[in-house]
Amino acid sequence: HTVFMPRASAADEQTAEDEIATKLNLAKAYVELGDKDGAKGILDEVLADGNEEQKQAAQKLIRQLD
Repeated sequence: HTVFMPRASAADEQTAEDEIATKLNLAKAYVELGDKDGAKGILDEVLADGNEEQKQAAQKLIRQLD
């Protein structure tokens, strides 16, 4: 799958937290579509870069994949 992430303009920059939230939503969509590998890759990024709350949400989704 090719995923295009929207680029924010200088006046409308996304914070890193917003970007991780977007990745979490994308991973949830992958799970719903049955693409566990795609979801896992994105969730690994969330675990690496997210805040504590986002990491917990990612871990919960990963447990659902297994």
